[in-house]
Amino acid sequence: MPSSPSKTAAASPLSTLAPHSRPRMDEAAFARLRDRRKMRRLSLKTVAESAGISIGMLSQIERGISSPNFSTIKAICAALEMPLDWLFDPAKGQHEVVVRANERREMNLGENTMAKSLLTPDGVRGIQMMLITIPPGMSSTAERMNEGYKCGAVLTGSLGLSVSEEVSILNAGDSFAFAASKTHQYWCEGDEPVELIWCVSPAIY
Repeated sequence: MPSSPSKTAAASPLSTLAPHSRPRMDEAAFARLRDRRKMRRLSLKTVAESAGISIGMLSQIERGISSPNFSTIKAICAALEMPLDWLFDPAKGQHEVVVRANERREMNLGENTMAKSLLTPDGVRGIQMMLITIPPGMSSTAERMNEGYKCGAVLTGSLGLSVSEEVSILNAGDSFAFAASKTHQYWCEGDEPVELIWCVSPAIY
């Protein structure tokens, strides 16, 4: 069943803002929206349609020309699978080589969905490693990318993995790798959560 990645984390202070309020954003915040879209390899058209705004408005927001209201910011971040906290708190002081356990970036896009903890520094764009926990009955969406590779290893539980319609069931200690251009999907296979290390090249978050 399709689902967005998620991680339970402290609520953003932005969540208390009224939908039509306009939080103050600096140039760096606008640039992070643009950088995030490009890292996700999404067009202006794709993000604008998902966020329910015009391409022109999104372009102006990315360039800092237009000041969006809070509901628009939320819609854009949702389209980019980007937690609001990431927009206003760009991992200040993050080490360029090491990520401490208590400093990991967490995905927070909803409850009862996948939990993703990013294990590599934001500045390393060529590769990205994450710890993923998938609850029973939860699945990723089927997807494919234009370039890159994905690999990983199961730590606990059982993982269902479909690559080009070939399905495999992996248990603790099993590993995998495939070209990201192949259509792929993964899910929790069983009644207990599955935990795995997932690597993708180039980085997508």
